Amino acid sequence: MKPRLPVTLPQLDPPVAPLAASTNIAGEMPSCRIAIVHPTNWPHVRRGTERFMNEFARYLGQRGHQVRIICSRPGRGGSISNPGWVADYHRSLWHPSMARLGLLEYHLFPFTTYAALLRERFDVMHCFNFTDALAAAYLPRRCRPVIVLHLNCIPPDVPYRRVLSLGGAVLRRAVQAADEIITVSRQQHQYFEKRCGRTSTTIYVPVNTETFALSTRRDHDRPTILCASALEDQRKGGRVLMRAFNLVKETRPTAVLEISSQVNGDLQSSLLDLVAPQWRSDVHFHGPGDLDDLPALLGRAAVVVLPSLWEAFSMVLMESWATGTPVVTTEQSGSQEVLDLLVGRTFEPGPIEMAGPSNVEGLAQAIIETLELSSRPETPGNCRSLAERFAWPVLGPSFEDVFRRALERRRHRK
Repeated sequence: MKPRLPVTLPQLDPPVAPLAASTNIAGEMPSCRIAIVHPTNWPHVRRGTERFMNEFARYLGQRGHQVRIICSRPGRGGSISNPGWVADYHRSLWHPSMARLGLLEYHLFPFTTYAALLRERFDVMHCFNFTDALAAAYLPRRCRPVIVLHLNCIPPDVPYRRVLSLGGAVLRRAVQAADEIITVSRQQHQYFEKRCGRTSTTIYVPVNTETFALSTRRDHDRPTILCASALEDQRKGGRVLMRAFNLVKETRPTAVLEISSQVNGDLQSSLLDLVAPQWRSDVHFHGPGDLDDLPALLGRAAVVVLPSLWEAFSMVLMESWATGTPVVTTEQSGSQEVLDLLVGRTFEPGPIEMAGPSNVEGLAQAIIETLELSSRPETPGNCRSLAERFAWPVLGPSFEDVFRRALERRRHRK
């Protein structure tokens, strides 16, 4: 018998009744000073982690905690106050030219983390990069917060960019130094347990079901295939998506492909070169847009596609389900752990090609099947029902449970 993984998630069958949201946590968990730490933040960098940080800060603030995001940006720093939480933007120590030496933002940001935590006391530090966890571990004991390391990705199987990793020694040291580890899928939990010998608590990515409301505004006569991935990252599968779109058009000639992410002009041209000339006018690049635009984009799409490799769990896919839109992702993605045939399809990514998936036919078939699924009247409701099991009121308290557990252990050691 396989050992039971320490996973915190709502049981999918039967569904769990949503927990009531609360703005007062008296009697549950005392109010804490919580630092959420990450080198970048929205809107300067528009990725899933940056969006999650702000959702998380909002949730914790509503629960009565004192929350501060510690992050950086180019140029001058500054603070932005929001209801229940504050974002401190420090001046970034990193420059893009450093990438040629293998230095990335998360290599230098620990110096900012260390200085910020030394100046101001926190009960809990919640971070997403192992380098920040290690920086906090070297703080003097009197000002060291509980360290919660939230691992939200799976390291690639093959190197596709040069980084200074020291063979994983720094990662293992950071994982051992953290008081608690959070992973976002069972697959990721197993990976880090095997690699670092440390168990974790798995909490799937929550979704804001109020912002991402159920939509019935889909045009199935001219269906939209939407991809909101950062295609400048090769592992996100931009090349295989363009090639698959050619095959989809042979079956569904009225379909259109929309890309909602930052894609520079040169990359747009190279991606469009992969699309047959007669179909290129049906590929639209919207740019990153505003966060407020995303619910409407997801809500009018017939299918949302995430063809990326090494994806631990996708926030966008959960938001798609919340709006009633079925999805396509790889069998390698952690999101496939909760996906069934009522809400989307998966495809086998195939051999790695230029750090991305290569199974064009498999992706095209999955999209075609999901377009048909999207037209069924019961599909939006099935997608929405799944998303509601992962709403913030359901999963949010699990994060507080992790904080409480770590704080209690620290009190007992004193």
